[in-house]
Amino acid sequence: MVVRPVWSPVPRAEGLALSPDHRAVCTDDLLTGAIYRFDPATGRSCAIVTGLSGGWTGPSSVRIAPDGNRWALYVTGFDGTLRRVRPPAGVNLKPVVGVR
Repeated sequence: MVVRPVWSPVPRAEGLALSPDHRAVCTDDLLTGAIYRFDPATGRSCAIVTGLSGGWTGPSSVRIAPDGNRWALYVTGFDGTLRRVRPPAGVNLKPVVGVR
């Protein structure tokens, strides 16, 4: 195993969720209150959820979990708030079960 500090352009990356195609990582940034999708192969990232509260009430974890017969992104805040973020139609958030 190789440990690579500061692997993400998201400066305060905390919770992690791997995309179904193994090509992207979803993570959060406490101070901007945003959720990012990060591509480790290219180093590119983009905000996929914005408008969350920031600072000590901001996100501390992001996970993919069931939402009825679909999948959703669940964001836990430092203040204990749990938010469910449902993707638009056609976006598959089915999580990766094993690592290739």
